[in-house]
Amino acid sequence: MVNLQTLKDQIAKAPPNMPNGGEIYKYIFEQKPDLRKFWDMEDIEPEQIAKSRQMQQKGASFLSSLYHLINNLDNEKAFRQEMAELRDTYKEMGFTVNHSKQLLPGVMTFFEKKMGKLTDPQRMAWAEFFDRYTAGLKEVGLN
Repeated sequence: MVNLQTLKDQIAKAPPNMPNGGEIYKYIFEQKPDLRKFWDMEDIEPEQIAKSRQMQQKGASFLSSLYHLINNLDNEKAFRQEMAELRDTYKEMGFTVNHSKQLLPGVMTFFEKKMGKLTDPQRMAWAEFFDRYTAGLKEVGLN
């Protein structure tokens, strides 16, 4: 079972705004450079990505989705609705469930940069959440 309070405490310290949006993708792309192709950012260094208005907006949207999903993990209807929206976005990009699993290291790095080293229970909460995240994407039809 996902420790929701742990995740809620963490996301409260990193609101979905443009600077945080750019930073989260910077860390995702540092951890998994191959994912840059889905955002047409293959030729741009992570530091530049963090400053890109386009990536700041997309990252703020991604953080907003994480915020919404975490706050509605126990509300199946709201959770599935958010997952369906992500599915549609990911399908347009050619992004799969396997690709979504690769987001976790960058997400954890982002929160470590915001809060300091994550504890084992915090890491476990993120891993459990991402298990539910990828399962939710499968449930709504993402391959």
